[in-house]
Amino acid sequence: MQQSSGFLSAVVQVTRPVYLLGGFVLYALGAGVARFLGQPVFWDLYWLGQVCVTMLQLSGYLLEAYFTSPPDEIARQTHRVKEDGSPAAFILRSTYLMAAASTLTAAAVATFVLISGGRVNEMSLVFLGVLLALVIAYAVPPLELARKGFGAIIQAAFLVNVVPALAYVLQTGELHRLLGMLTFPLVALYLAMALAFSLPSYYNDLKHNRRSLMVNTGWQRGMVMHNVMVLTAYFLLSLAMALGLPWSLAWPAMLTMPVGLYQLLQMWQIGQGAKPRWRILRLTAAASLGLMAYLMTFSLWVR
Repeated sequence: MQQSSGFLSAVVQVTRPVYLLGGFVLYALGAGVARFLGQPVFWDLYWLGQVCVTMLQLSGYLLEAYFTSPPDEIARQTHRVKEDGSPAAFILRSTYLMAAASTLTAAAVATFVLISGGRVNEMSLVFLGVLLALVIAYAVPPLELARKGFGAIIQAAFLVNVVPALAYVLQTGELHRLLGMLTFPLVALYLAMALAFSLPSYYNDLKHNRRSLMVNTGWQRGMVMHNVMVLTAYFLLSLAMALGLPWSLAWPAMLTMPVGLYQLLQMWQIGQGAKPRWRILRLTAAASLGLMAYLMTFSLWVR
């Protein structure tokens, strides 16, 4: 039983269900923009596109695990037992590669079905190609940007920019400025969340030579960047309102401002020497992004 729970924990850590859920929400946001603008939703295209997105997400996480895991022989030796003497559960490195091959195949099949249906334009294929390129840049040598501390930037581009754009383009065949108005504030909050998540492990990451966005920037500049990103998100949202973002979409997103400002306040207090409350900081950072994305998406679909 302990070994099974350990194996399940390892699977959850690799596949990152919360981020996969984020892929569903942000894909729905892109399709919701099309619906908000009066376009009909083609559900076959919708779900085939969602399969492509989720399978490519999983492929990136599995490939990252494959290229960062020790060889199977070493893993068996180092994970033979836990500190309490019980057997340690782990996943063989080769399993990650086989799983990644399966998810990439599933994405390729979904793409083939989209193309064979004759209803996918060139722009949709371009965005699918961009998603695949981001997966490769994220996890596969020689770039391996996740290992070099730039994984958060790649994930922000993948999840928050390209995924909604793909969902919209599949439905309409073109782009619309409303996508940028809604997604660019989310990009800023995503980067702020990544910095907040990596701050508690900063010194441990330095000790073990693990790169993160916070390690790359340094903790002092990283904390300042975090606060700037939070403020930038709400500035971009305000700017979008001035440029014509409908009030029915703007005010639900603005409801998250107290959460975002509390997130900023926590980081400022830590910088001033206050005792960190890491769990609350992480929860607040995830909530500010998640709530804004959800409220935007909900507002688009209930109109």
